[in-house]
Parts: sequence; structure tokens; C-alpha cells
Amino acid sequence: MENTVLVSRPTYSSSTFQQTYETIEKNNSNLCSRLKLWFRLQMQCSFARVWRILVSFLPVLGWLPKYKKKYIVGDCIAGWTVGIIRIPQGMAYALLAGVQPVYGLYSCFFPVLLWFVFSTSKHTSVGTMAVVCLMIQNLVDLYVPDVTTAVNGSMVLVNGEQVDWNKVDEKYVFIDESNHHVINGSWYLEDFLSNRELEKVQVASSATLLVGLMQLLMAMLRLGFLTTLLSDPVIQGFTTGSAFHVMMSQLKYMFGLAKSVGKHSGAFALFKTLGDILSNLYHANVTDIIICVISVPILIIVKYINDRYKKELKNIPIPIELILVVIATVISYFCHFDDPPYNVNIVKTIPTGFPSFSTPTYIHLWPEIISDCLIMAFISVAISLSLTKIYSDKHGYDIDANQVGTKV
Repeated sequence: MENTVLVSRPTYSSSTFQQTYETIEKNNSNLCSRLKLWFRLQMQCSFARVWRILVSFLPVLGWLPKYKKKYIVGDCIAGWTVGIIRIPQGMAYALLAGVQPVYGLYSCFFPVLLWFVFSTSKHTSVGTMAVVCLMIQNLVDLYVPDVTTAVNGSMVLVNGEQVDWNKVDEKYVFIDESNHHVINGSWYLEDFLSNRELEKVQVASSATLLVGLMQLLMAMLRLGFLTTLLSDPVIQGFTTGSAFHVMMSQLKYMFGLAKSVGKHSGAFALFKTLGDILSNLYHANVTDIIICVISVPILIIVKYINDRYKKELKNIPIPIELILVVIATVISYFCHFDDPPYNVNIVKTIPTGFPSFSTPTYIHLWPEIISDCLIMAFISVAISLSLTKIYSDKHGYDIDANQVGTKV
């Protein structure tokens, strides 16, 4: 009897059942009438409705008035930790994207301000992504490829070809003692390479602007659910694969082979890059290798200490990334690492302040790069959404997938 289930219920006839559970007839009104009813309900205006819509676009208006003072200390620690990590990480990701390191600092400063206003996640931050940086680098290399420059006597060479003085601005040309027109090589190449760097920034910013507009359009059309069609194994596989590409793209800098290793694209690009590195190992810079041999183990060890002794450190991690950057900068400054015999490629001068606002000049490339930008828009939202979902499920609160697209 212990395993017996007893079900007791009355017996119904057809008529008795219909009387007890009366069926409700569907509204057979036509489509036009239903649309009119829907629009009438949507056009109803009240303060509560307006406030709800406003909070859905600006979540900060909902949670900031309810903010508790006891969260201030923890949030300040979290903010300092993220800021410390973002400084070296932003500069590294800028190099990964093919632009100057200072633009990585810009990309770390502004997104967190927007995240504060638009985010519905309490435990994540936003910033540069290795996957997106790699895709940006592919576009930059496609439209502004790297060039080799040299000065051979009175000749200025770009990619092995002599620069014609007739095609150069007259401010770079002077007449020598033999009454020949000669290009001031150092001055011309300095401005030439500077303009190339600006072109790279324009391509990257144009692609970034298009990605942002796509994500904003996705949020306005409530298309955030589309990112859920990308399964976790696909995103994790894509991220893991990109990690190998990131590692390989940085390996040449670890050995000081940035000028000796070419950039490859297409199938087997990873193995071609590895082949170039191995074939040029005899050109490796010993100073770069020593710096990496010291820095990488320290980063790994301190990361383990931060994870292992989190309670003893009162959840305040050791900012080893910033410490290493400061120590390396001081040693580089006093030892002149950029001069012989060290010949270390350093960041050099970082401009203070922020650049003036301007519209990207490579917008005409949008029809050609729209497919790449669409992939970047989906990938960045999907990665951010998967991360926010992990923490929202862990701490028991809801997130808005469309709001993730707006803030990313």
C-alpha cells in the first residue's frame, strides 16, 4: 500500500463537464479591430507608464535611488580593481587591433561610463574584447597595410620603391649642392608614418561606429533574443580559437620580432605566423625575452595568490599588472631601453587629455565591411550576454538582453 497512488475525482458526462467548466469563445473580431484595440492600449499615457519606459532605457534611474551606503566600499574596491587592470589591458588590446596604445586607454574610459547608465547587470563591466580586436585588426591590415621604409643616401624607399620627389609635397623637397631635387627623408617618413597611423585609426573607428549603430538598431527593434541562437559551445569554441590567435599575434613581440614577422591572413595563417617566428628566432631580442621571462611567471604566481588567499586579502587583489607596468616604465626610462644595445620597442609618448570629437572619414567603406561588422556586433553582444547571464543566475536577478545590445 505504501507504493499505491489513490486518485479520487467525480465522473462527468459531456453536458455536466461543459456546465462545470464553461468554455470561453474566442474573439472572432477581424484584424483591423484587433489592431485598433492594440494601438488604443499603446497610446494610453500615464506617469507610471512613462516612468516604466524611461527606466527600461535608463536602468540607472531605477536602481540608483535605492542604492545602499553599505555597498560603497565594495564598489570602490571593484572599481579600482577594474581600472587598474584596464590600463595595461587597454594598451595591449589597442596593439592587437593595430592602432596606437593610447586609443586603448580611450576605449577603456568611455564604455564604463555608459555601462553605469545603461547596464542591468550588477557584477560585470564592459571594455575591449580580444575577439573583436582581432577582427578590427584584419580590417585595418586590409585597407592600411604595413609598409617598410628606408633612406638610402638621397633616396627615400617605401616598400623597396623609390619615392618620386614630383609626387611629394614641396615642403619636403630641397635642392642640394649639385642642383638636384632631394627629399628630406627623415622628415618625410616621420609624417608619412604618422599619417598611416591616423588612417588606421580612421578605419578602426569607422568599423566601430558601424558596429555600434547595428547594436543600437538591434536594441531598438528588440532583437536581443537573436543572440540566444548562438549556443554556448559555439561562443566558447570561437573564444578559445581566438585565444590562440591572440597568443600568436603577441608572440612576435615577446621575442622582439615585430619587424621580422609578416602578417598573414586566410587559411593556416596561425601556422604561417608560427613558421616565421621560428625561422627568425636567431634575430630575437635578448632584452625582450628577459622581460617576458620575468613578467609572465610573476603574473601567473600573483594571480594564483589572489585567488587562493582571497579571504586573507579581504577581496582586495594585488594589482600586479599595474605594479609591473610602473616598474618596467621606470627601468625603461632610466636605462634607455629604446637605445642600443637594448633596442626595445617602447610605447614612447602618450598624449594627455582627449582628442577632439570628429566623424570618421572612412565611412565610404561601410558597404564593403558591413558583413564583418555584423559578425562583430553579434559576437560582442553574445559574449557580453553570456557573461552577464552567469552572474545574474548566480545572484538571482534578471537582465535585459536588448539592454545588453544598447550598452555594448
